[in-house]
Amino acid sequence: MDTSVPKSTDERIAAALRELDVSQDFRISEAFVSEVLGLIADQPDLLDLKIASAAVTEMRGAFGCSNSREVKKVSIFGSAAARTIRSTTRHIASPHDWPTPGGWS
Repeated sequence: MDTSVPKSTDERIAAALRELDVSQDFRISEAFVSEVLGLIADQPDLLDLKIASAAVTEMRGAFGCSNSREVKKVSIFGSAAARTIRSTTRHIASPHDWPTPGGWS
């Protein structure tokens, strides 16, 4: 993990993940938590921290829409969602249904 996070923190991250019963993708989960803690330790501006928090919150909600790893998903976060996309509610079944710069294909 990131060397800017103290070794004792790495051990606490691993313990917390075990307590949450995270068994799948444990190493990437450790790295993710370490990066989040590293970002907080960097003491970013309030707005940057709010953006990062909102992005993770939005991603968690989007990923939680389907519990199946076999179902293909597309998530559009924050400012990446263009007006034409926001005004159109649509289930995207395949990459061929993804929005293009000119709108829905």
